[in-house]
Amino acid sequence: MKRAPSEDLFRLIRSLSKGEKRNFKMLAGLIASDKDKKYIELFDVIDKQDVYDEGKIIKQLKHLYGGQLAVGKHYLFNLILNSLVYYSSNPGAELRALVEQVKIVAAKDLYPQAMKLLRKGLQQAIDIEDFVSHYALQGLQLELMLRAQQEKDFTTRIGEIECDRVEIMAKMANLDAYRALNHRAFALVQTRQVASGDLDLALLAALTQDRHIADPSLALSIRARIEYLSIQRKISSLNNDLDGAIGYCNELLELYDTKPALKDEYIRDYFSELANVCTYMMRLGRAKEAFSKMDEIRGYRLAYPRARLDFFQLFYVVHVAAALHVGEPERAIAIEEEIEAEWAIMEGKVPKAHEMWLRYLMAYANFMLGNSSRALRWVNHLLREPRSDLRLDIQINARLLNLLIHYELGNFLLVESEVISTKRFLVRHEQYIGYERLVLRAIKAVSVSANGPQAQVVKENWRNKLQRFDEGKLKNVSRMIDVAEWIQAKIEGRSMAALRKEKIKSHDLKDFLL
Repeated sequence: MKRAPSEDLFRLIRSLSKGEKRNFKMLAGLIASDKDKKYIELFDVIDKQDVYDEGKIIKQLKHLYGGQLAVGKHYLFNLILNSLVYYSSNPGAELRALVEQVKIVAAKDLYPQAMKLLRKGLQQAIDIEDFVSHYALQGLQLELMLRAQQEKDFTTRIGEIECDRVEIMAKMANLDAYRALNHRAFALVQTRQVASGDLDLALLAALTQDRHIADPSLALSIRARIEYLSIQRKISSLNNDLDGAIGYCNELLELYDTKPALKDEYIRDYFSELANVCTYMMRLGRAKEAFSKMDEIRGYRLAYPRARLDFFQLFYVVHVAAALHVGEPERAIAIEEEIEAEWAIMEGKVPKAHEMWLRYLMAYANFMLGNSSRALRWVNHLLREPRSDLRLDIQINARLLNLLIHYELGNFLLVESEVISTKRFLVRHEQYIGYERLVLRAIKAVSVSANGPQAQVVKENWRNKLQRFDEGKLKNVSRMIDVAEWIQAKIEGRSMAALRKEKIKSHDLKDFLL
């Protein structure tokens, strides 16, 4: 089989801002010979394409490349990366460039000038806690001192620098320990919203009891403190302690705000914590606060245009979830076309977990309004996903929602067969327990009796069973789909959206978790 042309270069060019494209052409113009400037021509041809078409490129540039387009693409890809590094305004990138400048000046035996640059670099490394660059600069300082031998209290200074390097190594190891714990916490929250089952609880307990988490004073740097707070936020979420999770989110945001350079470096995490605050507030029934926080996220999109992807994957998810939470799915439908248009631009960039969640939310929004066909289109994207444990909660709910959608479409026989398939899925993932089992039995019973004389009685019976179920036993599935509400809507002959709006008027929002 002929291998499909690589789109890596096309995707890289599509990701560039106007400023980054301008910087690339400036750098390419400076370093490329007249012969090599054909790479700029290749760049322009690809940049004009909305959909990658290698055949057209070959036709347009065959006088330059002949059959060697792959070589040209590879060279251009690396040239673009070099320009991004060269013109990077990231403090870390600037610091690493300064380290190289110190090496170059020192190699020319310009020791005073090298030491001046080195002192500047050391201060920057301390300010942004760049331990790798700090360690490298300390090593260069030792080397320069040994060469020049002009430092006062030479022996004392060498000892001080060596002690500093030991401390830097300790901070690096400490940060690595916290990052490893955060990776474990991330793996937990990526597959479930609330810890459930013996394995989940065992993993959560091991994480909570780790000495780095039990004793916050062990965090030796601001970066380690950031990791610590991020882990605690995840632990609180897994324990369904939403007030605690909001507290840790706010601590993180305040910490970032005190360190602008770190905030800029961690801007994606900053966006993520803002979105988490909105989500937790909604789940606690604090809708007005959540929508106010979402306005804040919009403001950050303007302040950080390079964070377009973060805005897409966080703002839209939170906005749609909030709309469903307050019983206004029409808010989500109003931006459905906007989401799909932005999705086309963000294709291949959005993390799979965010993509799955947004697809599920859009399916649920359409379902609540009775748009069953559009709901099915969204949910089918999820059902076609390759088998994995990623966001298992969404996978489970997508299968349950799929059953309800087919019921609405009148596909009752299909519902019965899909119930069996869904049960197998739940059993395989050890989730055919408690509420999940009750929901599946309810859907099957309501579907089987759909055209029978006892349909209304069956619906009322299963609605009552679901409503009586002890909320303390509800798993994370209960926050994403409300089958009792769906049955009640069927009994009353109206949409779930209309029913939820009415209920919200007389209940606390937190009673309608999504």
